[in-house]
Amino acid sequence: MLVRTRRGQVTAATTVAVLVLIADALVAMLMALPLSVSLLFLAVDEEPAATEVLFAVIGLLAAIALLCPAMATLVAGVRTRAAHLAGCVVTALIAVAAAGLTAMALRYGFPSWFAPASIILFAANVLALFLLTGRLGPAAGTFPAAYDRRMAVFAQISLGVHDCERAGAFWSRALGYVRRAPRWEGDDWIVIEPPPGVAGPAIAMDLSETEPPEFPRIHFDLQAPDGDLATEVDRLVALGATRVDWPFYPEPGERHPDELPYVVLADPEGNRFCVAA
Repeated sequence: MLVRTRRGQVTAATTVAVLVLIADALVAMLMALPLSVSLLFLAVDEEPAATEVLFAVIGLLAAIALLCPAMATLVAGVRTRAAHLAGCVVTALIAVAAAGLTAMALRYGFPSWFAPASIILFAANVLALFLLTGRLGPAAGTFPAAYDRRMAVFAQISLGVHDCERAGAFWSRALGYVRRAPRWEGDDWIVIEPPPGVAGPAIAMDLSETEPPEFPRIHFDLQAPDGDLATEVDRLVALGATRVDWPFYPEPGERHPDELPYVVLADPEGNRFCVAA
């Protein structure tokens, strides 16, 4: 029931690509600094062409240093198609620029460290481009470019149950939640929420006379701490959950590498949920 999302699959690739882009900015600044110092001691009447080249190189490196952190933020954060395309373009341009810098270093006799540094810069950006165009694709689906305060947001999740007190007690212990204080006189809703400083949605126990479906159209997906699925399942069963004879568990050897191992349980009210490693 629980498959790793596309955002989850690319965590490592995202990290590598972003680190490369940020490293580009640092390398650009480190390479530009000694060249700038060298330019101060270069006689204009001796090598005017070299002076022009150095000016161009320093300007290019400064542009790289300014662009890379912005691209890294876009690629790692929003990951819309536009941000992904911008990251690809910038990375490709830096790879081409690094190749050109290598040629210029060999042609104009730059310091001995410059050519190896530009070669490393080229190789790192080719790797980042490979990740960006392959495994590190744009996030699945269509996402807005920015959050708009006029959009609706989740206030809480309402869970249909027969016994609100029993369900509230189970989920409080299962998630470490606390009961929300009454908001007005006579407020007898049982709503549990994360303790202060902990992120997570509030859950309201909603009295229902219907039976929980065998195959729910919406359910909770929990993640076991430290990947210890067996221990967490045992803990939840001890609190009152029951194991479900789920017919769609993958057969041994048939589970996809990107599919998380999981166990289907039901709370004391019969509402089914998943616990994944």
